[in-house]
Amino acid sequence: MRCEMQASNVEDIYELSPMQQGILYHTLYAQKASIYVVQFCYRLHGELDTFQFKLAWRKIVERHAILRTSIYWKELDKPLQVVRLRVSLPWEEEDWRFLSSAEQQTHLQALLQQDQTCRFDLTQAPLMRFKLVRTANEAYYFVWCSHHIILDGWSAALVMGEVWETYHAALQMRIAHLPSVRPYGDYIGWLQLRDEAGAESFWRRFLKRFQVPTPLPIEHIEDAAGGERSQGGAEEVHLSASDSATLYAFAKRNHITLGTLLQATWALLLSHYSGERDVVFGLVSSGRPLTLAGSEAMVGLFINTLPLRVQIDPDTTALLWLKQLQERVGEMLQYEYASLVQIQNWSEVPRGQSLFQSILVIENYPKESGWNQTDALSIETLQTAEQTNYPLTAIGIADQQITLEIKYDRARFERLAIKRMLGHWQTLLTHLIDNVDQHPLEVALLTEAERLQIIEEWNRTSIDYPQALCLHHLFESQALRSPDSIALVYKEEHISYQALNERADYLANVLTKEGAGPETLIGVYLGRSSELIIALLAILKAGAAYLPLDPTYPQKRLSFMLADAHVSMVLTQERYCASLPTGSFRIICLEREWGKAVGALCTPQPALSGENAAYVIYTSGSTGQPKGVVVPHRSLVHHTFAINEKYALGPGDRVLQFASISFDVAAEEIFATLSKGATLILKPEQETSQLQDFLIWVQRLRLTVLNLPTPYWHEWMRAVESGTRLLPQALRLVVVGSDTTLTKPLTTWQQYTQGRIRLFHAYGTTETTITATIYDLQNKEPSLASPTIPIGRPIANTSIYILDNLLHPVPQGILRELYIGGLGVAQCYLNRPELTAENFIPDPFGQRNGALLYRTGDQARYLADGVIEFLGRRDSQVKLRGYRVEPGEVEVALNQHSLVRSAAVVAQEESSGHRSLAAYVVPDTSVQCDPSSAEALEFSLQLRRYLQEKLPSYMLPASINLQRRLPLTTNGKIDRKALVAYPRLPPQTASTEYIAPSTPLERLSASIWQEILGVEKIGINDNFFELGGHSLLIMQFHSKLQQALNREVSLIDFFRNPTIRALTASLEQKQEILREVEQAGEQEERISRGKGRLRQRMENRRRPVER
Repeated sequence: MRCEMQASNVEDIYELSPMQQGILYHTLYAQKASIYVVQFCYRLHGELDTFQFKLAWRKIVERHAILRTSIYWKELDKPLQVVRLRVSLPWEEEDWRFLSSAEQQTHLQALLQQDQTCRFDLTQAPLMRFKLVRTANEAYYFVWCSHHIILDGWSAALVMGEVWETYHAALQMRIAHLPSVRPYGDYIGWLQLRDEAGAESFWRRFLKRFQVPTPLPIEHIEDAAGGERSQGGAEEVHLSASDSATLYAFAKRNHITLGTLLQATWALLLSHYSGERDVVFGLVSSGRPLTLAGSEAMVGLFINTLPLRVQIDPDTTALLWLKQLQERVGEMLQYEYASLVQIQNWSEVPRGQSLFQSILVIENYPKESGWNQTDALSIETLQTAEQTNYPLTAIGIADQQITLEIKYDRARFERLAIKRMLGHWQTLLTHLIDNVDQHPLEVALLTEAERLQIIEEWNRTSIDYPQALCLHHLFESQALRSPDSIALVYKEEHISYQALNERADYLANVLTKEGAGPETLIGVYLGRSSELIIALLAILKAGAAYLPLDPTYPQKRLSFMLADAHVSMVLTQERYCASLPTGSFRIICLEREWGKAVGALCTPQPALSGENAAYVIYTSGSTGQPKGVVVPHRSLVHHTFAINEKYALGPGDRVLQFASISFDVAAEEIFATLSKGATLILKPEQETSQLQDFLIWVQRLRLTVLNLPTPYWHEWMRAVESGTRLLPQALRLVVVGSDTTLTKPLTTWQQYTQGRIRLFHAYGTTETTITATIYDLQNKEPSLASPTIPIGRPIANTSIYILDNLLHPVPQGILRELYIGGLGVAQCYLNRPELTAENFIPDPFGQRNGALLYRTGDQARYLADGVIEFLGRRDSQVKLRGYRVEPGEVEVALNQHSLVRSAAVVAQEESSGHRSLAAYVVPDTSVQCDPSSAEALEFSLQLRRYLQEKLPSYMLPASINLQRRLPLTTNGKIDRKALVAYPRLPPQTASTEYIAPSTPLERLSASIWQEILGVEKIGINDNFFELGGHSLLIMQFHSKLQQALNREVSLIDFFRNPTIRALTASLEQKQEILREVEQAGEQEERISRGKGRLRQRMENRRRPVER
């Protein structure tokens, strides 16, 4: 039986320490009972006097006030801890001797699991429980469980040491040798005398200009807003005795502590993972002040979690940096008494956001020294389990063999990712001391096995290809092999390989007479037609390079391209001449010039090599002007062989030419087809503008291979979902790419095709010759964990690297910039030497002399099997209210909604000068798109509520706008620049306009906010955190609102809904509480009287304690 709360049973009452307040808040906020429950499991071998063992525990509990302490917070402005005079031990004993060894292990795991998830009632002391299980005559399991709010690790070790000393003393009939006792209340008194002004000054200076918490990019967030947690996991690695000895010797020789080495390497790991050189993580300090005599032997919760900021100076050696870090930590620990909540408020990190995502604990106290072995009894620690509110806790244990451990939330991290992280920490620790003259970030992160896998194994793509040939030679060879086969079909026109080759020869001779030759650039201003294909082949045969000019492009863009490229001539037709911009180039109109080539049947033989340019294609530039990419024959010949190997094209294939000539995919469609004897089918615009008409046309022409832009494939799948059942019978392969491809339509595709048609997802850049990676989706199950389809692996003769800013390869799972190497890398940007030098860099991993890497600017990461996942552009990341936000992440969340067909999110400037996100959504056909309709507004709000469940508040779009379709570029990608100019709804988040509370619940909530925040005017859209609120004030608000409503309300609601409007809507939706609110006036009076009585009882119970 527990001793009930009576005045005669109260020894002392005092406030909580800052750390205790934080633990109380997170314990109440968490849904899982296991949070901050600390469980020790020991195996005992030998003779155990169970009576004396339990008696020893009684004596130690009587000896230390904190072990008889409970916590009270309800109906109080500040939580208090109450020390009981007497408590009853929650002690259980079981006998498992009748069970087999295997059964005992099963029972033990079940017992530990049940015990770990059994919540403590914090108002009932002691906040501990014990289980003693006998497994043999001289063998036991002992499980000691306590709440972290009363004990830290140091104190737990002291308690166990005192228990065993007391136990052995009783058996030996002597007095136990124990240090004098100083109660935990003395520490609370010491805290209250600290210099808060000095601490504030230090911490403001220490964290100045640090605004964005260091991310943990390996996590996969199930519940980004917090709340419910899964069971925690743990992984550990033990350094060898020799490596441990080397580290200790290095530390001693350089007057550096092992703690500094652990702090430094954890900071380096976070820097490598996050890409930041200024990182912050939580450092758990012992909190035992030298100025409090005897604090090293006191029992209680002394630790504090402090933000350790580590800046990595690019001009400092590792050794000097280590010494500077040690000095910095020493200065910080002078102010370790400040609470984390205070420090958070003094920092520049936005309200409501944690200062850090990981904490580091360094255990350097003798946990078991002096009590784990005797002649009669040996004690072995089997496991220690604890789950904190932090998603990731790193632990360094300073034993003879150093142990590195990571405890983590399984809902947010995968076990394999944590194991890799441990390997990286160990690698940094052992490599750092061998490279102290290097810059810290030059110290290797990857294990040797990882490096070999990433650099070599995943890039083994080499195949032979004819290096001496140029692109048109592949077509000419095929024309000799199959002269009568149909090479080209456009509408009713069918052209054989021989006829196509002859016509190209005719035109090539004309161009040669006009001065065309190697490194001559000729513009091609033609629409999709047989003349277009002839023109491209003719230009290549003449030794020149072509510049595609799409007649649908704006005149300003065409004029810039013609002037920038310095073209010598432009091939066109009569119907396009009028729209061709003027310039200093000759116009060759095919209808006028065609007759000049009659009789010239010879094929020109210009002196060409693989390094001569084959074409120049202009792509969008970040400055607003397009840039020309010069692609040599070498790259295109390699690409053609690699694609044909992958697509397995052959004479029986009929391949669609879908892409605009200004898009490099057109070259893949054309030249891969014509090099393998297949038939190229040009898509007529008028007959195929509608999807249904397109599918009928594909069926009629018996096409076998389609290469489609992703948005078009998405539209196709939406049509299938809406009832389209036509599946072209000859089709065997569909390739999609050019934009992010969603996983969700893959299920539709698989049901639609029943595995009969192969689906490839292709990725590439113009600068690396069209396609660089391909992902074969045959028999692939859609992964709900990944809303987008991976981009796969590199094609033949191509290398893919994901590198950090120092060009170091990053581990699997880490998001960083994608680099492409191999034979497909283009020559340069035309007339842009500075931009070329910036983006085409020497390949540090390449085997060829002069090999280059192209910096794509795309973000990607390796998945477990080396498959690559594309995750947007580096330059698309925006900063909103101090937070880094990737619009693509918001898009992914929206696209996962069952009624969303496609979505795009862009950053836009508001009239106030602030930036915000605007979402544009194409909903299911069942949803009304008219933005003025009530249905559309309701659906937008539904999407907002959906996003609130998936994303933190700072990532929510200011407006969600429904569209019938999204604008596309000529290359089939979502036109984000056009979206910025689209009309949008007014912001649907909290506005700056004051709106007074109107409902009873809103008025009640606002009045409590006014009281605890000290703010006179509270609107329903005001943000609690932006008004100065923090976690401890949330607890006050929670307590006061529950008093007013006279019922339990979940603390999670307060954290997830930081405005009165959102909070009251959530509460009213979950519970029918309006009736209770109407009676709040009567309840407030009753509660006020109750609070007064409680305070009086507390004062009566307080008795003075000698300090």
